[in-house]
Amino acid sequence: TLAEIGKRLGFESAFGFRNARDVFVEYAALSGINRDSPLQLDISGLATLNDEHYETMAPLQWPVRADGPNDDSQRLFGDGQFSTPDRRARFIAVTPEWPQESPQSADNAETPFFLNTGRVRDHWHTMTRTAESERLNRHRAEPYVEIHPDDARADRVVNGDIVELKNRHGSVLLRARIEEGQRRGSLFVPMHWSDQFAAKARIDALVTAHVDPHSGQPELKHARVSLQRVHSEWQGLLLSTERLPLPRDSYWAGVPVAGGWAYWLAGAAPIQDAEQQLRALVPGEESLQFIDAETHDRRHAWIEDDNTLRAVLILKLSTKESAEKAGSETADPKKDSSELPEAWWLASRLGQNLSAIDRRVLLTGHPPGEQADQGAMICSCFQVSESRICATIAAGAGTAEQLGEKLRCGTNCGSCVPELNRLIRAAKTVAVPEEIIRVG
Repeated sequence: TLAEIGKRLGFESAFGFRNARDVFVEYAALSGINRDSPLQLDISGLATLNDEHYETMAPLQWPVRADGPNDDSQRLFGDGQFSTPDRRARFIAVTPEWPQESPQSADNAETPFFLNTGRVRDHWHTMTRTAESERLNRHRAEPYVEIHPDDARADRVVNGDIVELKNRHGSVLLRARIEEGQRRGSLFVPMHWSDQFAAKARIDALVTAHVDPHSGQPELKHARVSLQRVHSEWQGLLLSTERLPLPRDSYWAGVPVAGGWAYWLAGAAPIQDAEQQLRALVPGEESLQFIDAETHDRRHAWIEDDNTLRAVLILKLSTKESAEKAGSETADPKKDSSELPEAWWLASRLGQNLSAIDRRVLLTGHPPGEQADQGAMICSCFQVSESRICATIAAGAGTAEQLGEKLRCGTNCGSCVPELNRLIRAAKTVAVPEEIIRVG
């Protein structure tokens, strides 16, 4: 894209790149200017790669100098020569300071939790590339906050609730995840979600602008926030072949899927009002609809004349709100407050011609036949779901190695091994139920 802009600005000869290899070899040649400087980045030895060698190039360690010698096994700075004028290392003595929003802060009562932000396994920066992969999204599709069970119980929060984190800098809306491994009094929130993929999940908006005087790094690992459960009258699932202009006054999170977009929703307005507002976002009249007079669930589908699925909307009264209306309260914070079907089968039907049986079971949200909800896709490499892993643990697999032997999970990149171990530990204390749903 940038090369095309350069050409249109009149610099066609300078931007005459045929492909990514042409850009790379020009950059590689340019890095040779560091040959006689203390700087280490020099990959000028790769400036002669042809198309075939570029496409098959394996990861390597730089520098790779055009005039050698190059030893890919040599550790950088292993010779004791550093990137300073005299090639000697520098140690900088600093005086540690409390974070600006430290335990000594005056407003602890209003913001009792410490907020830690960071990365998750399958997303990179602000998801502009990783969110395009449905395989990666199936592990964690929504922005969330991890809360210790004791903190969740104290604030009457259960798994799947929508919660608001807030301080003097701003606020966010996130899905609650109750985790034994989270430290009491602390919360963890991934930093990846932006306004492109959620209504209000930019967690760094809650981080103070105070920066380290030496590195310029903000206090991304330490902020003080309050946590409050947000009343959600309903929760919903919306899938559409087109991206929809959802309002930002209530919770939603969305990711691209093969046939369009999938959105997870929640709101405090009466479910009938939400139904009317969301139906108005999808052009045309729906072809199928079902309203349950007892549970107040609402389900709609938009199907073209050629039997192609254009959109699906499923709204359910929140479990916790149903319990409160019945005069009871959910005691277990790990119990999920959402009973929505998984999005991925419906996503696979978007833009597709529906079979007669697909059409018959469409509003259930489940594929035909006897199906167990898969849960999160724990192993992205081999597409091994949480339900398969839990079932294999229940059948006797007691280590990550044994799971790998039976399911292959954890045997490629290995990044899912910590989560495999967490599921094994959890299985030792509580049986993991598997919900089997018969449809069709």
